[in-house]
Amino acid sequence: MEEVQWQESFNTGIEEVDNQHKQLLEYLNQLGRAITLNNDNEVKSVIQGLGDYTMSHFAFEEALMTEAKYAYAGPHKHV
Repeated sequence: MEEVQWQESFNTGIEEVDNQHKQLLEYLNQLGRAITLNNDNEVKSVIQGLGDYTMSHFAFEEALMTEAKYAYAGPHKHV
């Protein structure tokens, strides 16, 4: 699998959110490498890490949206 590189167009302008998005991208690239190497243990490990990190990231983003009184925070959380 070809790795996805971070692009400036991905930036949100919120440094912590951008850093978290970069970490998510790194997890996806790690997953691609593990799949390419047919390493089942690594695939399982990366998927677990990706799932945990994603849950934490969404909680962080939702808290920011609530704090900023973002009008679509509810629908975003629902999705």
